[in-house]
Amino acid sequence: MKKSTLYESVATVAALLGALLLVGVYFPVLNPGFWRNISNQEGAPVSRYILGTLASLLIFSGAWYFNCKARTLKREEKERETKHEQNPPA
Repeated sequence: MKKSTLYESVATVAALLGALLLVGVYFPVLNPGFWRNISNQEGAPVSRYILGTLASLLIFSGAWYFNCKARTLKREEKERETKHEQNPPA
């Protein structure tokens, strides 16, 4: 298995978790009627939005890092393959 595939998988899972967390945090804003029906509160506390947004941004930045790492590894693998094709063993 190529190393880049592992980083791509981690980046994909992290991006999905970040997106789900972001939607979960902003659910009361996205669907206020349903939120009032399942909760007796008028709205969610502000700290929920602040901490949830920071956590999802942290997860998104991790996904971005792993994606960049995977692209770098792919580029290096491609360069090694082309170098090997240009200089075949004698």
